Amino acid sequence: MPEITVRRRAGSGGARADRSGQRSETIVYTVSGIPSSALKSAVMGGNPPKDLPAFGDPHPEIPNQGLIVRSYSFAEADTGMVTDVSVVYATSNAGTEYLYSEPDLSGTQFVFSASFGVRETEIPMAVLDTYTITDLTGSQVDRPFWNVKTVKVPESYMVIQAQWQLAGQPLDMDTLQAFQSQHNKIHQINGKRYLFSAGAITPRDNNTYEVTGSWTSDEGTAEKRSKDITKYNFPLDMGYTDFSDPASIWPNDGTLTRSPFHTLSTVPSEDPSSIILTPLVVQVPKYEEDLFGYLTLPGVPLP
Repeated sequence: MPEITVRRRAGSGGARADRSGQRSETIVYTVSGIPSSALKSAVMGGNPPKDLPAFGDPHPEIPNQGLIVRSYSFAEADTGMVTDVSVVYATSNAGTEYLYSEPDLSGTQFVFSASFGVRETEIPMAVLDTYTITDLTGSQVDRPFWNVKTVKVPESYMVIQAQWQLAGQPLDMDTLQAFQSQHNKIHQINGKRYLFSAGAITPRDNNTYEVTGSWTSDEGTAEKRSKDITKYNFPLDMGYTDFSDPASIWPNDGTLTRSPFHTLSTVPSEDPSSIILTPLVVQVPKYEEDLFGYLTLPGVPLP
C-alpha cells in the first residue's frame, strides 16, 4: 500500500478579514497515496491523515487568534490518488461582513452578558384576627388568634448569561451528564452565590458545539419589621425555629428577613391559643449547593 503523504502547497490559498474583525485563511495541502473518496470519508469523519489538520485545530502560525479549522474543499487529480485539500481556518463568524456580528467563541473565548429584573417574593406574616365560638351559656364569644397570611416583597436580581464553545471532538454522554449534574445547583463565584442553569448545547458542526448557561443571583429579602407587633408581625418579629435562624445561614448576618435561595414557611407556636406566642418561621433551602461545581463544567474558563 503506498505511503500517504501530506504536503503544504506554498503560495496557495488566501486570507480575508472584514470590518467586524472576523478573519479567515485558506491553506491548501496536497495529499497523495490515498484515493480521493477514502480521503474525503476520513476527513469528514474526523480522522484525517497525519499532518492534515482536523476540525477544530488552530491555525499553525497564529494559534491564539481564534482561527480554527471550520471547513474543507477537495480537488481530485486525474489519477484519483492525489487530492488538493483546501483547509479553511476561520473565526466563529467570518464571512458575515456585518460590523456588529455574533461573538467569536473560538478557542477559549468566553462571552458574558447580563440582564436585570425585579421579582416578587412571598413572605409570611402573622396578623391578629378573631374567631367566634359559642360558650356553654350559648353566648357567642370572639377569641383572638394569629392568622398567617403572606405579603409580596419586590426584589432585584441579575442573570449572568454565558456562551462558550467545545471543539475538537464529538459530543459524548459524559459531557452531557456533567452539565446535567450541575443544572439547578448553587455555585459560588467571586465570593457570591448564584443558581446555575444549563441552557443548551448546540452543534456548529460535527466536532464543534456552542454552550449556553446562566447564573442567577438572589440577594435575599431585606430586613422588614412591624410598626405595631400587637397587630401584625413579620418573620423577624415572630422569630425562627432554631435550625433556620437567619444568622446561621450564609450570608445572612441576622438582618435579612429571608436568606438567599431559601423560602419561608411557618409552624404553630408552642401554644397556638396564646396571642403572646406568635407562630415561628422556618427557612427551607430551595436548591442544593455545589459551590465549586462550575469548575467541572467542560470548557468553562471561570477561575
